[in-house]
Amino acid sequence: MKVIQPYCRSKLTRADIEFILAVLGVELKDEQALVSLLLDENTRDLILDDSTLFHAIIESPDHLRISLHLYFYILVHHVLKEVGLEDRELADYVASVLAQFVRQQPGANSNAREAFFYAVDVLGEIECADFHTRFYLVSSLGNTALILTGVFPDHIEYRAKMKAAPNLNYYESIGRAQFHAASSHNLAQTYNLDRIYATLSKSFSSVRSALNEMKKRLVFLGDPHTACSFELQ
Repeated sequence: MKVIQPYCRSKLTRADIEFILAVLGVELKDEQALVSLLLDENTRDLILDDSTLFHAIIESPDHLRISLHLYFYILVHHVLKEVGLEDRELADYVASVLAQFVRQQPGANSNAREAFFYAVDVLGEIECADFHTRFYLVSSLGNTALILTGVFPDHIEYRAKMKAAPNLNYYESIGRAQFHAASSHNLAQTYNLDRIYATLSKSFSSVRSALNEMKKRLVFLGDPHTACSFELQ
């Protein structure tokens, strides 16, 4: 099993760098200087914090040739700051979860339905899992709850109303509990994820609400007839 790491800021592509160059008005002859700055964590984060990049993404009339990593990091960091969560590592982790979801589950609606069954099944598996497997299961289930409540809240509400299925609060409680369990596990420190998991457990509702706003205002996810305004790199 694979543990998701906050990797979006360290996975910038050539197309991402060209986009940043174009938006920030850096002449092509200064490209190497920008690349050097992006290799330094502190200056890289300051560059990616520039609100000009956010507005260039959401206001672009054309498809953007940027990576999922840059796309989601810029948008997630923006909406999390709106709810008072300015932690870049947190934004990077959430963006990484979204990027993996989009890459691995292109049929968003059908896979959302599968995720509901997955969540119920894994709760039972966790009870009898061994030490290592338990960590992977609780962290994965936390991520699943984040996707369900952040990207598909309308589907949860529809199921709750029409099929007497668990409501949004139920899935939020799953997310908080699983991230709390993950943060307390010894392997969380090994992967340097204990602080991120703890923050997600404590602020799950805020993160979920921020993702709801992101989907509503900025991106299209969960509809097979639409697509986000970028090309996968």
